[in-house]
Amino acid sequence: MVVAVSQAWALGFGYQRIAPGAAAQPAAIRAIAWQRDYARRVMVGDAVACLSVVLVAQFLRFGIGEHSMAIALAGSRVLYVDYYIVSVMVIVAWLIALSLGHTRDARVIGIGADEYSRVAGATITLFGIIALICLTCRADLARLYIFVAMFGGIVILEAERWVLRAWLTRQRGHQAYMHRVALIGYAQTFEPVMNDIAGHPATGFDVACTVALDERPDWADAQDAVPCLTVSSADDLITVVDAFDVDTVIYTGGGPSDPEQLREFGWQLQRRAMSLAMAPATIDLLGPRTHMRRMAGMPLVFVEYPELSFGQQAIKRLVDVVGSVLGLVLLSPLFAVLAIAIKRSSPGPVFFRQRRVGLGGKLFSMFKFRSMVDGAEAQVDALKTQSDGNMVLFKMREDPRVTPVGRWLRKYSLDELPQLINVLRGEMALVGPRPPLESEVAKYTGRDRRRLLVKPGMTGLWQINGRSTLSWDDSIRLDLFYVENWSVVMDAMIMARTVRAVLMHNGAY
Repeated sequence: MVVAVSQAWALGFGYQRIAPGAAAQPAAIRAIAWQRDYARRVMVGDAVACLSVVLVAQFLRFGIGEHSMAIALAGSRVLYVDYYIVSVMVIVAWLIALSLGHTRDARVIGIGADEYSRVAGATITLFGIIALICLTCRADLARLYIFVAMFGGIVILEAERWVLRAWLTRQRGHQAYMHRVALIGYAQTFEPVMNDIAGHPATGFDVACTVALDERPDWADAQDAVPCLTVSSADDLITVVDAFDVDTVIYTGGGPSDPEQLREFGWQLQRRAMSLAMAPATIDLLGPRTHMRRMAGMPLVFVEYPELSFGQQAIKRLVDVVGSVLGLVLLSPLFAVLAIAIKRSSPGPVFFRQRRVGLGGKLFSMFKFRSMVDGAEAQVDALKTQSDGNMVLFKMREDPRVTPVGRWLRKYSLDELPQLINVLRGEMALVGPRPPLESEVAKYTGRDRRRLLVKPGMTGLWQINGRSTLSWDDSIRLDLFYVENWSVVMDAMIMARTVRAVLMHNGAY
């Protein structure tokens, strides 16, 4: 959606600052106020998390009482420093590292994987520096103390940020902690951006108006809640923005693409303490594969072709193997219970095997717990006219073939668990595009076939963004975005969000 934000957003603790002499709009002042409030909450949460983890690390290593760290000085002299002093220094340094790592930047807090990545990066960097200092100064810092503090700290800090995000999302459900937004650009660019914003309320964007720079869109009259205006020149933009009292402007493309006009418009927004974001048409290409370089006086964005290096493939496969083995071992009692329930509910096998298309178009048998009556596939043709799915996928909300136990399995995605076997065998991954049927692949365009560049996954962007409710185009777009922008952090984020999607059973039928 929005991939770049205004220069007016400060780094530091992550809120905007009003420039001297600025005439800030009321909405901008409110945005600055809630950003500061949320940043303070994050800072207090960080302090509590760091204090708790460091004290627990000290207790686990030394128990209660006085213990000292030895530092070898010149000659045979040794300096002893009480571990309580060491702990205080570690906590203070940790909080400073989180600030210097911009983990409370308004551009990352509340949504996306960047916040979690920065927290982990700042923590690992800090303890790496501590280890280097101890080595240089010949300080005998307990290894268990460092190990528990660092790894325990990452877990607790990430959990603290997750809890705060959940709180922020609830507040935004009540229209608090929101950005009041104006969309500006060509009329045809508005609808995709508005759909993305509507589909992701956690972003905190409330569209106040759209300003078309070419012509009034056909759907404008149907959008009673979002006024759509047109302007004849770029000079009228700031007048409209002022009238609707917004704190953020999203430029969706087209219109005043002249750099001088955009720069002047950005300056006017900055004087009003507003933010400027850009949602370019090439959004699905932007991400970890993009690098900006200034060449011949021009800022050029270079896009690398999607390709997993040997190291990345090894990491992904290692995570898949470890995750599938642990899942099969830990869930084996549940597998036994579900197998008994399926057998007692209706005649037929416990497992359902279906041919799917995997990496590079290779066919494989995908395992699922049987959730339908035996022989359900033979009834598809008779039910096609009642499909609730998209133009390619067959789905029914009230499918008569689903057994009572199967309906419960589907509601919580328990029927998908046997795919851990496919992951262990290397046919699937824990995270990836949705595994397609042969009939679907037969309808693929050249663009669609790029989904087959990586292994299909048990979960993916399709599962945490609507599942069966997605249109075919949205399903393809999400899968292609994953293929083009895969990263370890993205996989971790998807797996974490899958837990919530399964518990909420959104789009599952």
